[in-house]
Amino acid sequence: MILPIIRLQCEVELDRGVAELSPLLHMPERRVPLVVSYAPTETDEFKRQSEIYMAAAVARGCPARFVAMPGTNHYDIVFGLANRESPLANAVLETMGLR
Repeated sequence: MILPIIRLQCEVELDRGVAELSPLLHMPERRVPLVVSYAPTETDEFKRQSEIYMAAAVARGCPARFVAMPGTNHYDIVFGLANRESPLANAVLETMGLR
């Protein structure tokens, strides 16, 4: 479970109800491909959580890959999905069999 191991747990006081929303508790039931990406300016904690999720997916048999998105931040990384030439859009299109 991701939330209980957040280093700031004692400060933000997340309760069990929030912890139950952890993506690690809702892993894909089937082996689906996964694309993981985060901005280089993300916090180490956010990066760590993304890497833990990706490792858990791989352990369940999901093919997964990390896609670097240089020059992005937490708020604008998603815009890469709208640009067919961005590494993130390319990875998603390839995963969908559209490239």
